[in-house]
Amino acid sequence: MKVNLEQEKIFEEPIIFHLVVTAKCQGKCKGCINTLGKKDRKELLSLWKLNPYRDSKGILELIKSLKIENGKSIYVAFYGGEPLLELDKILKVKKILDSYYNFKYIIYTNGLLLRNFIKFKKEVPDFKFIIVSIDGKEKQHNMVRPKIDYKKIYHNLKYFKQKFNKNSIIMWSTLREGQSFRDCIEAFLELYKEGLVDYFFWHFLDTEEPFKDFKSFFKMYKNDLKFLLELYIHHLRVGEILPILPLNELIYFNMAQKKRKTTACKVELMENFDIVNGKVVPCIDLPINFYIAEFDEKGNLSFKNQKLIKAFLNDLINYKKGLDCFNCEAHYYCGGRCPVQAVSSLERTKNYCELTKLFTREVESYLESIEPIIKQLCSLENFYLRFVFPVYFTDVVP
Repeated sequence: MKVNLEQEKIFEEPIIFHLVVTAKCQGKCKGCINTLGKKDRKELLSLWKLNPYRDSKGILELIKSLKIENGKSIYVAFYGGEPLLELDKILKVKKILDSYYNFKYIIYTNGLLLRNFIKFKKEVPDFKFIIVSIDGKEKQHNMVRPKIDYKKIYHNLKYFKQKFNKNSIIMWSTLREGQSFRDCIEAFLELYKEGLVDYFFWHFLDTEEPFKDFKSFFKMYKNDLKFLLELYIHHLRVGEILPILPLNELIYFNMAQKKRKTTACKVELMENFDIVNGKVVPCIDLPINFYIAEFDEKGNLSFKNQKLIKAFLNDLINYKKGLDCFNCEAHYYCGGRCPVQAVSSLERTKNYCELTKLFTREVESYLESIEPIIKQLCSLENFYLRFVFPVYFTDVVP
């Protein structure tokens, strides 16, 4: 019999402040997210600048204005570009915030500068999740992420894990045409077995560009999903749950008979906030003129007209009607996936709809084998807390 947890909240949803540190980065990755929406990378270098005093005070003002309860789980996630290029600013923000509230921290990094981070032994343990971009094994990763050398990331992870074992490392793979999903899975498994990463997340490239050969990409993804599911079941049968976040969340949704009631990132609820150069935006991947509030240089906060904000956020998810999301077989899981991708390219979004439906169908077809073993290994609550919860700090749905 299936367990229905619709009425039972077994966890507290965190509030996340994404704080953009810099647009600077050592790499030239194919399809960099920071160029989505026809953003000019040179312009971003001047626009994306962290002011430690202004932005930390701004976060505190947001908490006060939004009447966030004391004791609520709040994460500050440092984002870029490559945030570790401005590590001194990150630590200044942390020092200011820590004197007011018990924050938890996250950092998104390409992994090249992890050794610099390790020097700060007192601060590192407060970074509960470190999210590292790795797009497959060495050959594939280096092909799509020029100048972000796989071997250097590998050695940095090894050195980091020798010094710190309580931080969770999430391996984040971005899937593009010309890549193998299986290669990403195998890279994760190798790193996971060595104890260098703790979770795996994958996500499709966000871009306005159409697929060159969607049929071939779909075929690759289908074959590699079957490989993933067979691998997952193999590990289950020897008593191990692989920490593969999108897969575990979809399994959890089915076991708990859960439905996602918003888009994956909840942008329309304005519960998480992205802060860039003193402006608060519902999503960092939206153009900067879509800000909902801003700080002055002293950290004083002013909101735009609330009715206009609400109208804008409602308009942002209007694409769901056009795509007939509410009648889609995968909507219970994806919730409409990503509004920014949808407004950037409806054609590409429709392709991602097909891939998401494929993902849900493939997983559902294996549930009879998966569900009984997970119930033997742990409670549904522990499955969620240990193997699903960190998906909050990713893009949630591939």
